Amino acid sequence: LQPWELKHDKVELQQKLGEGAFGEVFSGRLALTKRFFVSAAIKVLKCDAMTKEKVQEAMNEVRVIRNLRHENIVRFYGVANRQEPLMIVMELVKVRAE
Repeated sequence: LQPWELKHDKVELQQKLGEGAFGEVFSGRLALTKRFFVSAAIKVLKCDAMTKEKVQEAMNEVRVIRNLRHENIVRFYGVANRQEPLMIVMELVKVRAE
């Protein structure tokens, strides 16, 4: 596995946040170790709605964002891509009302 590749059993889906043409977004958590978890936004891609080109497009997005590190950019944790469904795991940003 590459450092940005995640095992599916390390990703836990919790609450559905939204849905789009190519998948659903959930809040959840990612196990970094056996006892340490981080909150995450998880995009679960619908494999039946994904053509090979769309899967390639998603992986190209992963290639671009996997090395980005900045305080104003949502952190990319990785992608679970060894089995279906494909899951892109990113930092969960909590929005507060002002």
